[in-house]
Amino acid sequence: LAFFALAMVHPGMEFPDDVAPSEELLQLRPYFKLVVYGLAVIFAVEVLCGMYSAALIDLATLLPASILLKQDVGQLVRNLVPVSMLSSLNLVWQVVMLLGLLSKPPGPGNFFKLECKVADPEHPTESHYVNLCSASTLVGHMAVCSSVVLQLLCARVAWRMAKSMRQALWTSALLNVELPAHRVRQAPSSEMQGFTPYAGPAYHLGD
Repeated sequence: LAFFALAMVHPGMEFPDDVAPSEELLQLRPYFKLVVYGLAVIFAVEVLCGMYSAALIDLATLLPASILLKQDVGQLVRNLVPVSMLSSLNLVWQVVMLLGLLSKPPGPGNFFKLECKVADPEHPTESHYVNLCSASTLVGHMAVCSSVVLQLLCARVAWRMAKSMRQALWTSALLNVELPAHRVRQAPSSEMQGFTPYAGPAYHLGD
């Protein structure tokens, strides 16, 4: 929650109003929107399947990313870097969650199975088996795997958008520096109209 608040209040990249959005940002913005919508679907599936810990991790990315979609280009650019950092952090947590699911029964061999009978841990001395797999666990495991991919895409797309705008900002700053210098170099040529070289009086070294 603290990192989420930091991501929303972080000033991020300064974005002057006279700088136009980069072409790459305009191209990647629809993809970023699709990633956020996909993350929302995965979040709903995880809740329905009982994967509440994984759903909370996705929610931490989904909330600021959804707010980002409703902002204008200037606010979007200022918050892209914090959202990318937040998504990267949640990607790590989601990978840890996935590894935890793989390390527990029914194990990685039954991770995508509808039925898997394993020994009942409550009756280790008896030949009693329980089915730990179902359609709910199958869909939930697939949702967690999809979440890892979407978290990675969210972090990468947001970072590429921010990087493209940073390059556009540097280009605009260089142009603002070069244009006044160009005008200074061109100014004497306009002031010299009507001037005839060597038209003044002659001077000698002896004078």
